[in-house]
Amino acid sequence: MPARVELAKQRRPNYEGGSLYQDAGVFAVNYLKQHPHMASDPRMSGLLLDLQNGFFWGVLTALDGPTEEASTYPTRKPVFGYKSAFDQERHQARDWTREAFTAPELAELTDLTVDFALNPPAVKGKSGFLRGHSTLLRHMVDKPGSIFKDGVDEKGRKRLVNGAFWEELGDAAIPARVSNILLDHQESLDPAFAKQGIALYKRNRDANTAEAVKRNIDMDLFPEEALDRYVDFVAQVAAVKDEQGENAIDEATIDELLQPYMLAVLAPDEDDIYELRFGPHLDLETHATVTPLNGFNVRLANPLIQESLKRSPLNRIVVAERLGEILTSPDGRTDTALDVIAVLGEELGDRILRTVIRTERNTTEATYLRMAIEQSYSPLKDRALAILDGFSAKSPK
Repeated sequence: MPARVELAKQRRPNYEGGSLYQDAGVFAVNYLKQHPHMASDPRMSGLLLDLQNGFFWGVLTALDGPTEEASTYPTRKPVFGYKSAFDQERHQARDWTREAFTAPELAELTDLTVDFALNPPAVKGKSGFLRGHSTLLRHMVDKPGSIFKDGVDEKGRKRLVNGAFWEELGDAAIPARVSNILLDHQESLDPAFAKQGIALYKRNRDANTAEAVKRNIDMDLFPEEALDRYVDFVAQVAAVKDEQGENAIDEATIDELLQPYMLAVLAPDEDDIYELRFGPHLDLETHATVTPLNGFNVRLANPLIQESLKRSPLNRIVVAERLGEILTSPDGRTDTALDVIAVLGEELGDRILRTVIRTERNTTEATYLRMAIEQSYSPLKDRALAILDGFSAKSPK
């Protein structure tokens, strides 16, 4: 009994205690009038209570079983699918649903559930409402054997994929979901959806923390292919024009979207914390230094990244802070940090270098910082020492 899912239609208005809640209450009353014996069924009691509270995720789990993704934590080795340990629960839920509802009842219940997911009454303090598209995507499209799968058409699937991407990106709590969307649903990601998507992203970003500096998604453990697809997609979003031919998405938002990517490019290697993931590595067999084909030099030379670093003081500071950690690390990676800075070009590299030295000089013993730079073989060594001397000369005695 596949349930038809109407994703394209206009959703009914919603607000706390408003019409959608009233409709949910009416459904519950009418259902129990038609099936009074189900009033004592604990699964039905839980479902109807979740429905009247707007907890669409609970309704979907009761009808079709849990999602329980194979990986909700970031990993550089992509993990797809759903845990087979929950197959029995899913089969039991689907059998129960077929017995409990007629086709019209299930259609009405599904419609109410989708309304709550796509038009939530509130999000602050209610994390489930932050991921309406994402929850529907995981339950109705990605989950094996879903009773809803055949009811979601291509247009509806595309809406869920794009909505889920921006919701999870803004919520930033489960990076693996963004990574898996990039790897499993790339063909459905559409920059034309960006304006609506950015609204979801900002809504969730505002809701995920009360601080002025919002939490960014952590992409350090993204698979390389997911990182590449991400920056390519952001470039497409940056190129979207409005009706007047102007950029539809402002540069500040593009800079914000690029920040976690820049940090991931400078992340340590998973197997060797003394190396950068995208930096030169020592081949243990040949004892030769191997430079990745798509290393940090190539990634940071991307014009999209260069322009963002030129115009965004915050991105320069964030990159400088990570480079400062590398510059002063006890494992002798000063050359690596200076090599990264050299890739950025003379003008931009100099600005970043000044920020790095200013930041580290305030947090690290100046003698140690000087020693680390003096031991470097980088062409930037003399320039770095000159900047350090300049700051030292300006400091009060």
